[in-house]
Amino acid sequence: MKLSLPRVWRPLHVLDHSLPMNNGYAVRSASIVREQRRLGWQPCVVTSPNQQPQPGVDVEEFDDVRYHRIANPGPRRRPFLHEIGSVRKLTRRLEKALATEQPDVIHAHSPSTWAYAALRVARKYRLPFVYEMRGLWQGDSGNHPFPFKYLAGDMLERYVLRRADALVAISNGLRQDLVNRGADEQRMFVVRNGVDEESFQIPARDIELTRELQLNGVVTLGYLGSLFTREGLDVLLRALSSMHRESGFKVVLAGGGAAESHLRQLAQSLDLGDRVVFTGRVARDELPRYYSIMDVLIYPRIRNRTTDTVTPLKPLEAMAFGKAIVSSDAGGLTELLPASVCRRFPCGDSAALARCCRELIRDATLRQQLGRAARAHAEQHYRWTDVIPLYDTVYATAVTNAERA
Repeated sequence: MKLSLPRVWRPLHVLDHSLPMNNGYAVRSASIVREQRRLGWQPCVVTSPNQQPQPGVDVEEFDDVRYHRIANPGPRRRPFLHEIGSVRKLTRRLEKALATEQPDVIHAHSPSTWAYAALRVARKYRLPFVYEMRGLWQGDSGNHPFPFKYLAGDMLERYVLRRADALVAISNGLRQDLVNRGADEQRMFVVRNGVDEESFQIPARDIELTRELQLNGVVTLGYLGSLFTREGLDVLLRALSSMHRESGFKVVLAGGGAAESHLRQLAQSLDLGDRVVFTGRVARDELPRYYSIMDVLIYPRIRNRTTDTVTPLKPLEAMAFGKAIVSSDAGGLTELLPASVCRRFPCGDSAALARCCRELIRDATLRQQLGRAARAHAEQHYRWTDVIPLYDTVYATAVTNAERA
């Protein structure tokens, strides 16, 4: 088939979930479509039955982009039957959206379950197909609680990878993981995470929040993000327990997640008292307030296949705000944060993390130097306005490869 290269792209993005959900996946998705709009392109979005809260309407709009929903997807069914039914629902919703949006490329994002539905629709309607890998949704084969489910998911992922007209990975680590699994390097691109222009507007310290969290007169160490096991926050708490003789600091853990209850219990058992402040989940529009009160941001991720290949979004925000950073040496973090912009420690080493924290608590000049270096690095490499135009080449490659199919 013969496909033309449009001057203005009309990509249809297929997402697991989107705004108003508030996590790294939704933030990246919103940033992509917003920046594509600024380029003059005409993106639209279709979300899976996983969208929360469950939509009650067929179409919503955010930032002048239409989000096609599967309204009231119904209760979950048994495993596999649920996935099969969900793929069918998404397929029907995609075909309905195609009729009104008339896209020139279908751009599916992880996981492969929805990419499989999008691939079928793209082939049926002779449209170029792009698959973007955000992470390892199947997890690690070595510790997966349901090996058969992992195997089925991995097989489906490989099926989609082999048939995509173009592939996108969000990091070099993830790109190499896909190459190791047989993905075609000639069809692969890295479109990394980024930060908005607004993130470079450093807010003044929020006096009200400082007072509310009782942070006056102390150096504030902080973590802002999801509280999951992979984030290594138990390592941070154990590091703090060895710093009982250090005065003049507090730690703020801002976020929620599956590990929150365990972390609260651990903090109590370590007798950390009011040294640690748990804030619960933080709304997206409240993030600048929380960044403003933090002197040092800490990312103590543990090492596994996911953390070694996937680059998180939150450290980029901290860099843009000019914050001093302490990071573990998990591969995704080292790709994101060169040694010149942070203090780094070996994964899981609470004693080494404690040493990094002590150094930055005592040395305000070092905090300022690291913060300036981090901000400069983010400005040079991680602006969304510089990152998103790379999709022009991705889509053009998809069109070329679809023509050859």
